[in-house]
Amino acid sequence: SLLVRNSAMAVPLFLKALSIDEFRQIAVEGLENWIHYADLTVEQAIHILQVAVQLITREEDGEVAIVEGASEIICELVYQNAESEVFYQAFCHYLPHLCNLLARGGERYEDVQVLKPIGSMVLECGELFLGMLLQTPAVLQSLIPAILNLSSHPDQVIVELTFNFWTELE
Repeated sequence: SLLVRNSAMAVPLFLKALSIDEFRQIAVEGLENWIHYADLTVEQAIHILQVAVQLITREEDGEVAIVEGASEIICELVYQNAESEVFYQAFCHYLPHLCNLLARGGERYEDVQVLKPIGSMVLECGELFLGMLLQTPAVLQSLIPAILNLSSHPDQVIVELTFNFWTELE
């Protein structure tokens, strides 16, 4: 299809635009839209995963649109690569960084609008990879405390994010 062919050109352009402050937000939005049509190799998906995690962890001011977009990008990559052991290993490499953000969520993200997309993304990815996570206890050990922290968050919107994960876990 035309979108798939053009995504081969569009995705690298959006990745380059992410390094320019003035274009970062629109590049995240564009990448978030185009990634659905991209026919990515696992290596390309891992590179984009790395970039998205950097966007989330680098945004000290917690710019909601960038955090939301980067979180959606990661979810889409996980959906596209849910059966890939190589992608799973890369995801596991970055998971502790994301879990640390959630563990410090109350301190760093007073704005629920910033904490919510990160929490949703980690939980959704955790649900998708649950079978593999149960086979790698060390990774699960970094995830569970972060989810427990979300479960005890004072805002009910954040707590509700965890219900599906706990249901899937049992």
